[in-house]
Amino acid sequence: MSIREIFSNIGLLILKPFITLLVVIATVLFLWGVIQLLSNQDNEEARSKGKQHIAWGIVGLFVIITVWGLVKVLCNTLGTCLPVSF
Repeated sequence: MSIREIFSNIGLLILKPFITLLVVIATVLFLWGVIQLLSNQDNEEARSKGKQHIAWGIVGLFVIITVWGLVKVLCNTLGTCLPVSF
């Protein structure tokens, strides 16, 4: 088994599910914040927590997508991309 195959397997078996899990967590956090914001119109403390969840969900998604994009640009520049799509 070559180094390329090992990294490909790591990407397929470990990184892809992990990144998918992070995206799901960030999306759920964002949606939970929206639900809190909309369902607590009269409770300012709960609305504040909802806004905070929305902000952290957006930050999480932004970081995940930005890092993924930078990795793709880097591996395309170096010509070392493996046939793994996320």
